[in-house]
Amino acid sequence: MRKLKLLQLNKIRKPAPLLPTECMQQILNYVDDQENGLYSCLLVNKYWCKNVLPLLWASPFQGSFIISHWVLATSNLKGTLSKKAINQLNNYKIIDTLISCLDNKEFYYLNSLFQKFYSINLKINNKVPLINYSSFLQELSYSEFENTIYIYLMRKFKDKFKEQQILVMVTSLMRLFLKESTNLRILIFNKKFHNLDTPNLLPKLMTKNFIFSYNNNMMMGKDSSSSSSSSSSSLNRLVKFQINNINSTLTQNTINLLKLISINCKNIHYLDFKFKHYEYNDNILQLIISIIKSQDHISEFNISQIKINFELILLNLLLLHKNTLISMKLDHVHISENSTEILKQFYNIRKVKLLHCNKLTSEVLPDYSELLESLIDIKHREKKR
Repeated sequence: MRKLKLLQLNKIRKPAPLLPTECMQQILNYVDDQENGLYSCLLVNKYWCKNVLPLLWASPFQGSFIISHWVLATSNLKGTLSKKAINQLNNYKIIDTLISCLDNKEFYYLNSLFQKFYSINLKINNKVPLINYSSFLQELSYSEFENTIYIYLMRKFKDKFKEQQILVMVTSLMRLFLKESTNLRILIFNKKFHNLDTPNLLPKLMTKNFIFSYNNNMMMGKDSSSSSSSSSSSLNRLVKFQINNINSTLTQNTINLLKLISINCKNIHYLDFKFKHYEYNDNILQLIISIIKSQDHISEFNISQIKINFELILLNLLLLHKNTLISMKLDHVHISENSTEILKQFYNIRKVKLLHCNKLTSEVLPDYSELLESLIDIKHREKKR
């Protein structure tokens, strides 16, 4: 009789219906703003966990500037923090998870550098994660990423910490992102540690103090373009790219990054370039133009500090993106008469923002021809002087 009753109960009990993934994502977006955030949702069941993980790892380094590593040392302050703030304090621990996602060759290479140059052994859980966490990454702010690694190194190896360690670890993890982060949409390359070089994402890692050979049999016998293309498949879904090199030194590794973007990206809608005015040499100009040419649909374009040859960039934007470009921001840009004439031909543009361009600062909507004429007048008056 008991067995019969159990069978009957099992027939009556039906699994709770599951909401579609799209609905769950919308609901969980609101949960993220609550006190406990999304972390408690991970433990509900496997289905909830499956839907929460992409949200938690979409932008995992966000907010690393708000809470610094030294706050944890103040126990009195820690007691007054919310659970969400404490979760942010512990955010540096995700670096251990990401290191465990490295393949054996990359991890042994990274660990050998730390052992050889800093006498540090990177001890992590030897178990390979069941989930590919890096695949959920959608937005990467390089400065916040650097800061998270800085906090991680300070917390784990404070007595042996050296700034150069940040670049070494960043390089290995950036290689991981380029290989596995197929959902990456936004890349904001703005350094926090300006004395450090840009990570070299090609076969060798070069720094100011040493050259580390990166032995990868997969790359032997291939040229740099084929290697970069094969190792950067995640970049092909990028829709926003921003680089700010104003406070950093332009190096070959920065140039290599621009090459990677040019080769692998086709769908960028938002471009933003910030270099020092003397860094806009022929090489950088050609790379910017190459990136513009590679895209199918640019809707917003921003550039800063360019003094000469701006019309070359404008001309390529006009020829290829005249119908899609709707917004432009020019900051400390010298606008020549030729540039002015080209700008007038962007008929679909809705917003042009000028900041200190030929001593003029203004923000205008579709009809901005009068403003462009005033730029020419200012130039003529300067010539007379």
